[in-house]
Amino acid sequence: MNLPRLALAYLRAQGLGTVLNIVLMALGVAAITVVLLFTHQVEDRFLRDAKGIDLVVGAKGSPLQLVLSSVYHLDLVQYATPLAAAMLPRQIASVPSLMGASPAFESARLMQLVGVGTDALQAFAWIMIVAAGLSIFVALLSALRQRRYDLAIMRTLGASRGKVTGVVLMEGLLLGVAGAVAGIVLGHAMTAVLGTWLRDARQIDVTGAVFLPAELGLFALAVVVGVVGALVPALSAYRTEVAETLARG
Repeated sequence: MNLPRLALAYLRAQGLGTVLNIVLMALGVAAITVVLLFTHQVEDRFLRDAKGIDLVVGAKGSPLQLVLSSVYHLDLVQYATPLAAAMLPRQIASVPSLMGASPAFESARLMQLVGVGTDALQAFAWIMIVAAGLSIFVALLSALRQRRYDLAIMRTLGASRGKVTGVVLMEGLLLGVAGAVAGIVLGHAMTAVLGTWLRDARQIDVTGAVFLPAELGLFALAVVVGVVGALVPALSAYRTEVAETLARG
């Protein structure tokens, strides 16, 4: 008995329910993928651009704006000695019309501000993934009740309890894999669209053509959620009594 082929046949038979489970999982995975790609590239850009620049000097105003903006025709200062790093900011502060700002510090502060929104989006995405797991659980449990007779027939034809259980677990695995793959692909596509919009607006350069090791962990977690969602239905399939089920018809 080919478990993957049989599981695919059952998933195809569920039709819309299967599609909805995959879409729900994919949306959660896609949102987290966008957050991972965006924050990684923004942080990398800030660190790369600020490398070798110890101090930005410009007109009085917001230190963050001073670092980010070029409208002030800023001078970029690199400290020659540790003593200069301690003394120069004080000297600049003593001039009423000038101020100094550290790119590293202001970039970190900006990422903290951006992080509030990305953390909220990531939390919402995880809720969607958990909801996808619950949806898989409900869908498989409902489908199992409808096909108990089929499973009993499989048992009479020689299928063991383990194989019957494996079919249900395979369904959860396939739903998790499909949702994870679709979500990661969608996440990269959304990041590419976001990058195009940011480039058109002359903002930071972001691309979807980057793959992060963290995405492998995200893929694995999505698959685990799919399998966990199938555990209870699989246990129910394992406990199916052949004689009793066939007698009910």
